[in-house]
Amino acid sequence: MIASRFRSIALLCVMVVALLACKGSKPTCKASLTWEGKSFEGTGKGDPEAKESVCLGWCAHHDPEIDSKYTAWKSTPKGQASKDSRFGDIYSWMPGGKAMLLACKERCQRHINSDPSAVKVSCP
Repeated sequence: MIASRFRSIALLCVMVVALLACKGSKPTCKASLTWEGKSFEGTGKGDPEAKESVCLGWCAHHDPEIDSKYTAWKSTPKGQASKDSRFGDIYSWMPGGKAMLLACKERCQRHINSDPSAVKVSCP
């Protein structure tokens, strides 16, 4: 019984140390994107992840094609029953939503690569 409890505590300590080591590997960066006159903010561990995050968020909230499909889907019984976030709905539940988000993210990333002033990233 004592050995079992000791093993459980030791395993918990190892997991906490591993979690802390992973968490501290890269700074949390903030990205701000303005595209087509609309803005969005995102975060990520490091510059590339922050840019990816801000593009995905912008697409989920501001892309006209995704917005119209999301609005139509939300009017269905399955859409009305969903209690997920807008991004979660689109990515996980809306038919074709994940593919649309990823295609929009690629367009967004091409845009910020061609116009670096569209996105501002700050890392501590």
